Amino acid sequence: MKSRDYRKNQDDLDRHIFENAKGLDWIAILLYGFVLMLVGLSFADSSILHFAFVFNCLYLTFLVLMLFIRIRQKADKIIIWSYTFACLVMILMVAYFAWSVNNKMQEQETPEHQIMFDETKKVFMNYDNGDTLQTKFTYYNDTDLTLTIDSVRTSCGCTDVRYEKDTQPGCTSEIVASVDLQEEFGMFSHTIVVYFHHNHPVILKIIGKIK
Repeated sequence: MKSRDYRKNQDDLDRHIFENAKGLDWIAILLYGFVLMLVGLSFADSSILHFAFVFNCLYLTFLVLMLFIRIRQKADKIIIWSYTFACLVMILMVAYFAWSVNNKMQEQETPEHQIMFDETKKVFMNYDNGDTLQTKFTYYNDTDLTLTIDSVRTSCGCTDVRYEKDTQPGCTSEIVASVDLQEEFGMFSHTIVVYFHHNHPVILKIIGKIK
């Protein structure tokens, strides 16, 4: 008798789940769209990474549960394969957000290095058109950690930059810039942006006047 009652209750539960499964399918689709929006927003605003990671974990759990329900109901193969694909995608999403959150925490735990430049702006007057202007920006690593340059970008292709990637604690390094003035007339201005590891970028300026 108890076995019969249990089977009846289980059948009622399965019937209830089946009746609401289609509605849950639509919820899964809407939440999937929200997940894609979170991915896009995370590139623009890293402050939402923790929320996105937690939400993706919960959504992945929901998808796995729905996959189990749909398999038990022997739903159409396209539905089962859709949930399987969504679960695989969400596993990648969770891994991505976990990696992003870990990187952000490491950056917060790593203090910014103290970078001391002698000058961040150089002014040159009375150069001739076609000359090559050469100058250097000297900086000092005033910490007990190695200072690393990730990359250097210039405002135009006429500026060539040479530098040492790593500067040891207590040491001085130089960023050597060479500017081709072949196409310059009158006043000129060039920008060099130096991206240091775990630091805000430093902007260097070279301005001057052609005779």
